[in-house]
Amino acid sequence: MKTRIELRDADRPHEIFEVDVEEATSTRLTVSVPNTIVVFALTRRDDDATYIGSLGGRVHVFTENSKARNGLRKRG
Repeated sequence: MKTRIELRDADRPHEIFEVDVEEATSTRLTVSVPNTIVVFALTRRDDDATYIGSLGGRVHVFTENSKARNGLRKRG
């Protein structure tokens, strides 16, 4: 089962973008947009940083919290 997470637009923090996590490592999330063929990656430099990625000229961020961390399967 895939984990669905919410991304925030870096320029419009009130706008939420839901994606499914395809793969997760300590520095990279590969996500897919539900009901599409779109897949993209968010990266971070270390375990304490925020994941950042872009799609269509918009920058999206994901900050792990305890609820999200429990739902993600870490690989690598």
